[in-house]
Amino acid sequence: AYDLYTGHLSENTPHERKLVAAMASIVDEGVGRIVAELKKTGLYDNTILVVSSDNGGPGEHHSNYPLRGFKRTVYEGGVRSMSFVHSPLLSLTGYINSQVFHVVDWYRTFQRLSGGEEAREENDMDRRAVNGEEFKSQLQLDGVDIWDAISSN
Repeated sequence: AYDLYTGHLSENTPHERKLVAAMASIVDEGVGRIVAELKKTGLYDNTILVVSSDNGGPGEHHSNYPLRGFKRTVYEGGVRSMSFVHSPLLSLTGYINSQVFHVVDWYRTFQRLSGGEEAREENDMDRRAVNGEEFKSQLQLDGVDIWDAISSN
């Protein structure tokens, strides 16, 4: 499989970069298959695809340019990363949103979009049901609903 996904790259490309390129190609192919299946089953029109990272590239064989630093550093190259959102539910598409979001914002966003009840106050705790019994989590929810900010810029 490695040769299949790296054959188009120069022989001077370092092995580590070829490996990352192969992994990205395999993920891209897999997402394409998922989208095709969603369309085939009629679920695509109500789907939101999100690809997100938790940090920048690890350094040596990766570039976070123009950001300084890399994974495991406190510089922007270590803590900022890109996300990709695709959905027929987006009001605005084909643009770059440069607003700052955090990965924890997805929980609140998906909570609202799925019809879940939103916390009414900042200090509300997450409520969950286990075996029919509701309990209140000891952890406060963090994050905000970002759908309006990303769907209409």
